[in-house]
Amino acid sequence: MSVWGEAADAVLARVYQIKFFPDGFSGDRKTTRQRQIKRSFDTALKLNPPPYEWILVVPTNLTVRQREFVLGLASGDGPKVTIMDADDLDVLIATMPDIYNYLGRDQLENLMTKYKIETTALISGPDDLTGRLTNLRDVASSLNPHWGVDMTVAGDTISYGLRPKHPTAALDDPVRLELGFKFDSVDDVAFAPLRRSVEFGARGQVHVSGEYVSHAAVRSSHPLFNDEVSKTGLLHR
Repeated sequence: MSVWGEAADAVLARVYQIKFFPDGFSGDRKTTRQRQIKRSFDTALKLNPPPYEWILVVPTNLTVRQREFVLGLASGDGPKVTIMDADDLDVLIATMPDIYNYLGRDQLENLMTKYKIETTALISGPDDLTGRLTNLRDVASSLNPHWGVDMTVAGDTISYGLRPKHPTAALDDPVRLELGFKFDSVDDVAFAPLRRSVEFGARGQVHVSGEYVSHAAVRSSHPLFNDEVSKTGLLHR
């Protein structure tokens, strides 16, 4: 699989060539896999504009001979050749704990341990309570790589909302709020502000009394924020 990097000024910055070769490319797989790597590199050379860097990504640590083969693909006027192997990937994922937790959610034993802790007494006082709330927040946040979850408790009211984990979260994984309205007729005075905004566009805020809201729904890829919301819930969420 190839992933094109960002382009700037008509220059393709870099190409990440991803090869799932967990056992490398030696032994009886040497010829076939080296041929695949060489073919991918040649394909990158034909891109217009050409990349200035070609990066081979493999989930293993390459041997000296394997590295020599890959780095030997570079030529004087071609792209720079770089290798990103298992050690590099480990360092990279260590800087992105949210991604690591999202990909590792099949580790149910750890999640179950956290759940069982919630059913026991608060032996350590405030520190214990803080730790458990933090665990729950982290589990909720691990459900999506783009959005974390924040929670507050005030009396009988529990409020929670989405928090972007990175600056482009809203672009990569948009969150939408759908509202439905019910009026006695299209001539209803309360309908006028909404009708004007639909027909002519809105400048500033459009105010519609909550009594005319028939339903609301949050649409998101986050499993905790993709459902119908009551009017009361809408105020808290």
